[in-house]
Amino acid sequence: MSDKSELELLRKADLTIQNLLDDGGAMPYEMATQFYRKIMETVDFFGQIRQIPMKRNELRIPTIASAGRMLRVARNMYSAIENNDSTGLDAGYGAPNRALSKAERAKVTTGIISLKTDELIAVMYLTYELLEDVIEGGQIDNTDFQDLVLNIMADQIALDLEAKVVLGDTASGDELLSLQNGLIKFATSNVVNQNGEPINHILFAEMIKSLPQRYRSRLSRYKFFVNSNVEIDFRAQIAQRQTDLGDAMITGRVPVTVLGVPMIKVGSMPTDVIILTDPMNIMFGVQRKFRLATERDEENRLIKIIVTMRVGQAVEQEDMMVKALNVGTFIG
Repeated sequence: MSDKSELELLRKADLTIQNLLDDGGAMPYEMATQFYRKIMETVDFFGQIRQIPMKRNELRIPTIASAGRMLRVARNMYSAIENNDSTGLDAGYGAPNRALSKAERAKVTTGIISLKTDELIAVMYLTYELLEDVIEGGQIDNTDFQDLVLNIMADQIALDLEAKVVLGDTASGDELLSLQNGLIKFATSNVVNQNGEPINHILFAEMIKSLPQRYRSRLSRYKFFVNSNVEIDFRAQIAQRQTDLGDAMITGRVPVTVLGVPMIKVGSMPTDVIILTDPMNIMFGVQRKFRLATERDEENRLIKIIVTMRVGQAVEQEDMMVKALNVGTFIG
């Protein structure tokens, strides 16, 4: 390759990388929005859960919930007389004492949910050789290369963020996962142990029955979050039925719904764990969406593309979740 051709290739590579930049290395707003949307759309999980914009690295969210029955029978003068109950009348006046006793008053539980963010970084190295190979001869133009780089980064970042939210464990030896606890660690109050038995409709029924009664009225909002293998196993079970539903399960024409609750495939979910919850109970905080910059290293003949973000996760009501453990593999 002539010096002139190599310079032209590097010029095209520089232009390609420069298309990613604006205002001293900051990603343009439109591109940042597109990149963020690409990440959120790469996996179904982020399309289900609640995303919360944050202006600080910690958001303290007050919670309030009913501790039990609120409605009581209202007292009046006639009910006191009919029941021959003098305790319902004010002394000396004969007027009804309408106030509820302390034991009858509605009670609530309150708390604070702390949603904190951590700064994350992703760096992609693009060697001059790579740029020359993909751009040489017009095999790929600047716009295609820009889309290719962003798509590769977005796909992997989405998977990594999903793993952080689902598998987070402060006791983990994985640096990324150890930042905060995730979905599986959050669920502690309502646990169903399958003891290695394969999935079946009884397991899902037990999970629903393990949900506190006060949340059952919201069951239409709930989802089973499962590994894709679990969904495949359950499809295989239903497919054994000689029915139209069995045929539909084989062809994948219909989503999997168990006892009225849809299944959502989550790539990071272990095959032996299932989570039942309202997706809006899972909070994904975003303090800074994404910042992108480049750094050129002439000595090593490469260009670095650097993406940073500040994100975190939490759940609003831990007891709104049910976790199934030790789920076995279906053998047809």
